Amino acid sequence: MKIKPGAAMCNLMQNKKGLILGVARDFETLTRVAESNAPLHRAVTQDEVGRTALFLLSDLSSGITGEVLFCDAGYNIIGAAFNPAD
Repeated sequence: MKIKPGAAMCNLMQNKKGLILGVARDFETLTRVAESNAPLHRAVTQDEVGRTALFLLSDLSSGITGEVLFCDAGYNIIGAAFNPAD
């Protein structure tokens, strides 16, 4: 069995990282800002993150190794800064 390193990175809406770091005072503000800036204008679901992880574990990803796949409705590609005043 070969080991293929990889990771599925979900967005701020899923992991509440901004709350832990004190970037946002509440989850609703963090979600609203992220959803309004993400190209798909929505949050990803737990099922979508799970399916991304399953893809990495499956033979469908046999040509992929050492990658981080972002499952965040496109939020990572826009380079938006989070301004808690928004």
